[in-house]
Amino acid sequence: MVKNYFKMALRSLAKNKLVSFINIFGLSTAVGVSIVVFSFMHFSFTQDKFHVNRENIFLLMNVVERDGTEQVWGDSPVPIGAMLKQDYPQIKSVVRIANKNMVFKYEDQVFSEYTRFVDPEFMTMFTFPVKYGDVNSLEDKSRIIISEKISEKYFGEKNPVGEQVTLNFGEDRVASFIIGAVAEKFPSTASFDFSVLANWENKIDLYPKEDPNNWEDFIAATFIQFNNVEDKTIIEAGMGKYIDLQNQVEEDWPAKSYPLQPLTTLSLNSYEILGDLSGGDEPTGRIILGTIAGFLLVLACFNYMNISIVSASKRLKEIGLRKSIGGNKGQLVWQ
Repeated sequence: MVKNYFKMALRSLAKNKLVSFINIFGLSTAVGVSIVVFSFMHFSFTQDKFHVNRENIFLLMNVVERDGTEQVWGDSPVPIGAMLKQDYPQIKSVVRIANKNMVFKYEDQVFSEYTRFVDPEFMTMFTFPVKYGDVNSLEDKSRIIISEKISEKYFGEKNPVGEQVTLNFGEDRVASFIIGAVAEKFPSTASFDFSVLANWENKIDLYPKEDPNNWEDFIAATFIQFNNVEDKTIIEAGMGKYIDLQNQVEEDWPAKSYPLQPLTTLSLNSYEILGDLSGGDEPTGRIILGTIAGFLLVLACFNYMNISIVSASKRLKEIGLRKSIGGNKGQLVWQ
């Protein structure tokens, strides 16, 4: 019986070529566009979801007043992270991130790259899987972690753990490091990643003129991980102390607040944050694309129903014949 249904359907399509083309082309185009838009929106809403501790991780933002308007920045004063960790036992770990350009040298290969100086807890706070080596390599300041892309660029297919490389930050700031680990290829939904990670203490050694207690100096990001996410309100309520310290040295850019942005929504809201590490897109594009996809899908469905209703009368003879030979309502509906 089912075979007969398919045979009749194919005959109907062949008999009404123009109507069949309009229906199939319209529906397939609408469904195709909807799938593409859904994939794009799904990608946007799943940014950074692979981090195991994402629910407890927050970016410390910096709201300042400039020319009578408030600006939200993703950077933060250098000392605030260490002070927060010292003042609040509710904080499990703090990771500071500072970016520096340098020249990466291995044997006769020399290229310009960038290093992220981070606290050793970076690889335990965030879930960037390791391909080779020890995930805790940054606890040794003489070791660095590189990405799989950097590994392939300089070492090809071999395991580079244990190899010695030279990083030149200019102005006689040159240091040798041992590769302690290689991160796997980053997930496509990672809103931020790295090329080279080095222990934060190396920044202090290489840049002795940059006082780690200077509230006038800013770094790319300060991430905070709480033991319990409910403790976020306690820390935000006590930010007045740090705002006063900031404003004592920075009169042109007085701080208004230090809000905490959840990692789970950082990429979605990064369009509102200046200098943000994540760099997500504005929601306008997602809204427009979603609206277009929904409109096309509804239009194609209405078009299909209208044509089907109009052409249904052409099959009355077939319906009558099937009924006369014993076909019931259920069989006709199924067909």
